[in-house]
Amino acid sequence: MGVVIPTGRTSPHDWESGEGLLGVDDPAEVDAAFERGEGHLGTAVIGLAFNCSLEEASPRIVRAMRLPDIAQRGFAFTAAGTAARLNGELTPELYAALRDEGPVGTADDAIRDTLTFVPFRQLPPWFKWQMVRITVLDKLEYWRTRSEDAVGDAWRARAGQEESSMGDGDWAWPPKPGRDARTAEFLLRLDEGMLGYFREMASEMVGRFGISRAEAVARINERYQGLDIEPYPDLMCHEGPEFWAHGAYYYPDERDRLPTGDVHADAAIDFTRLRVRPLPPQGSPVWTLRPE
Repeated sequence: MGVVIPTGRTSPHDWESGEGLLGVDDPAEVDAAFERGEGHLGTAVIGLAFNCSLEEASPRIVRAMRLPDIAQRGFAFTAAGTAARLNGELTPELYAALRDEGPVGTADDAIRDTLTFVPFRQLPPWFKWQMVRITVLDKLEYWRTRSEDAVGDAWRARAGQEESSMGDGDWAWPPKPGRDARTAEFLLRLDEGMLGYFREMASEMVGRFGISRAEAVARINERYQGLDIEPYPDLMCHEGPEFWAHGAYYYPDERDRLPTGDVHADAAIDFTRLRVRPLPPQGSPVWTLRPE
């Protein structure tokens, strides 16, 4: 027999088996299922993500993220990723839930979906930094894979020779910043427009933090080398250079927030409690300008 839901009609969905729950389109039915302690609530909130407004689906998705059943909890994070895909945005409570879970385990795919389908400018600061982190990690994984493939090819082609006898072609791991990725003083490949953008970032650091230009460039190199920067305007340009300047100088605060350079957006941040990132060690290749 079907379950009678708060609207007075009989549910067409089988809550015992989970059959048909991807078609759920009534938030009240899902609320009643939560109260009954049904076992397929994660599946049901995916249905809400597909069939209801973001505002209706969001609080139920967040609630399902706290379920004790790890599989259903995983489906709830799938629902969050689905909501990002379909709406091109998330609610503040969904952003907060994904940030609290972090970019590991059950939330990883949902966070990546959010970074893919929500316009960069609309992302909260923590998610923008995840975009940078994932870009760096993906780039490093690409180089690692190329290195392993090339080493294997070289061994097969030149059996019996020491690995050290091979040339250090463009697959060499790790890539040598001074040769493989440098534009003027920055250890990245930059076109003229992005070179100007990074130089403005360094100028922001000099003006805001009272450091030398050599130190500013070294901090930028240490923080951002390894990024695959597109020609101007790269994705970074959705924010001003001051946004990325703060990330190269400060650690996030206890709530994982970084200053943005905007007076109003930064009003809640206590700058006196922010920790400054350590100075890059002297002799590091990130120091491309002579200290003043």
